[in-house]
Amino acid sequence: MEAFGATVPVNKNYIIDLPEAKEILADQERSKLVDIRSWEEYIGTTSGYSYIEGKGRPAGAAWGHDLNNYRNIDNTMKNAAEIKSMWNEWGISPDQRLSFFCGTGWRAAEVLIYAEVMGLENISLFDGGWNEWQDDASNPIELGESN
Repeated sequence: MEAFGATVPVNKNYIIDLPEAKEILADQERSKLVDIRSWEEYIGTTSGYSYIEGKGRPAGAAWGHDLNNYRNIDNTMKNAAEIKSMWNEWGISPDQRLSFFCGTGWRAAEVLIYAEVMGLENISLFDGGWNEWQDDASNPIELGESN
């Protein structure tokens, strides 16, 4: 389909589903499933949503920091060096296949755009996020601190 002079969707491979998220978790050396929720959501003290019951994170997910940690005081994007430094603390490397998620996708989508602006190529959004993950009791979860 042509629209605005381009075949759409332009970035059709940016959205991944649950099976692809599990593939990323199975390949921790070359891939990371990056959680863009608050620390409290990551460690499981809250789900972060009134309509999401489960608490915790997908087992093996890395904390990519809360969305607010990506913004300067004027709500502009922090520079790439600052973002990479945050990621480095949690074993997240721009050289890896990175897929970002949050509860339902909107916070992680902003970080996906930042990663694109930083020039990263092997990036995606697990748009089902924590909501989809916790909805299936057979999906392994972790609670508490981890690094």
